[in-house]
Amino acid sequence: PRSPLQSPKYGNLITILSIDGGGVRGIIPGVILEFLETELQALDGENARLADYFDVIAGTSTGGIVTAMLTTPNEEGRPVFSAKDVKDFYRKHCPKIFPHDRVGEALTNVVITSFDIKLMQPVIFSSYEVLVAISEVTKEILSGSPDFFPIKPMEYGRFLVLSLGTGTSKSKEHDATDGDIVDYHLSTVFQALHSAENYLRIQDDTLEGDLTKLDLATDKNLENLVEVGEKLLMKQVSRVNLGIGIYEPYHNTTNEMALK
Repeated sequence: PRSPLQSPKYGNLITILSIDGGGVRGIIPGVILEFLETELQALDGENARLADYFDVIAGTSTGGIVTAMLTTPNEEGRPVFSAKDVKDFYRKHCPKIFPHDRVGEALTNVVITSFDIKLMQPVIFSSYEVLVAISEVTKEILSGSPDFFPIKPMEYGRFLVLSLGTGTSKSKEHDATDGDIVDYHLSTVFQALHSAENYLRIQDDTLEGDLTKLDLATDKNLENLVEVGEKLLMKQVSRVNLGIGIYEPYHNTTNEMALK
């Protein structure tokens, strides 16, 4: 029987990269991913790409564009783009840059969420065809299907998750649909199951003015967003304070150090 948890590419941990939506602010995680890929290239050679290291890469909206860039293959089966190309893409704003590959041809497992404005329905593009219909998977699990292993709380320890935000407003109030609420719950689960070190969230919640806009694609604003990403690397790693529900620095490690 096939387990829903596929074997990881390396070691015992299933590695997941998640990239938020946020319009032009997608350039912020692009900066962070460029740094991470550069570090991996220092270890494994200049041909190393992020798709080689993550078992699943997921992106919402603009994060889906970054996901596609990181996983689109060339004729040799290697990524067409490197992480450093993400910044150039946002600067040039070239939506037709991708070849006409199908999601199933991506170089690692892919999940991209979107919304069909004609049908008014959410849409999921995924290389996990069987896992897209969550309700069907749930029914199979609950029915005791031999194709699925029983869910165990300790399985959270098998995941290594890097979650990248695209920045939020300093005065932003959270509601039930906020992506940071989902992040809060994930952080809570990982902490409760003593796997907090397996979950790294990198987010800037102090954006103001033009930096908060989703569609301001001027050269000046894009350069300012690049600077936000560079400064974010130097900020301390933050973790949810479960008592008050907000992110706080929890030790002297910077995001840059945590990625190394």
